[in-house]
Amino acid sequence: MQVSTLGGIIGVVQLVVVAAVLARRRWAALAAVAIGFPDAVAIAAAHLLPRWSAFSDAFPGARGTGVTAFSWFAAVLEIVGALLFGMAGVHALRASSQHR
Repeated sequence: MQVSTLGGIIGVVQLVVVAAVLARRRWAALAAVAIGFPDAVAIAAAHLLPRWSAFSDAFPGARGTGVTAFSWFAAVLEIVGALLFGMAGVHALRASSQHR
């Protein structure tokens, strides 16, 4: 339950940041960095590490829980997407600092 709730909240925040990027808000690039990298770490910790807390939905060793190859694919895709989101924010921050 905790993983789903936190994932939903982060998903809404990401949508707000994407909307800010599209609206060309000044703070959007910094928000993308602040959301993207921690989100990638959180997804990896929640799904790729063995069970470690209530915020864990561990895939390693999960048998009979519905974890499939697609689950692994989706988790890795989410991690890559979050990293790319953060990297895009870094790129935008660097580009804006060069234009000053």
